[in-house]
Amino acid sequence: MLSDPGQDPTVFWEEFYRTKRTSSTGRASSALQRIASGLTPGRALDLGASHGDDVIWLAGQGWQARGCEISETAIARARARASAHGLENAAQFERCDLSAALPPGEFDLITAL
Repeated sequence: MLSDPGQDPTVFWEEFYRTKRTSSTGRASSALQRIASGLTPGRALDLGASHGDDVIWLAGQGWQARGCEISETAIARARARASAHGLENAAQFERCDLSAALPPGEFDLITAL
């Protein structure tokens, strides 16, 4: 999505979420639902969590789910949505720059959908 390879991804994605009309679908991806429905809940990490739909769905299924996102604006929206569902303890969001490193921790499921 970055048209200029020299552009700072943090600046790009922060501007994207602040200025573009983006919204949550309120639904987890169908691929995630198919895959995770048959798994025993554990620790999950979603890379590029956006508005948090997948993380919130996982938390609702009993997972300790963590969303990794570069945009503080997207993180704030995802946290508000998780709180509105009463899942703020099971659905956590943090700022991560995936071009630098993966967040530390052990996970039973890692997604990037």
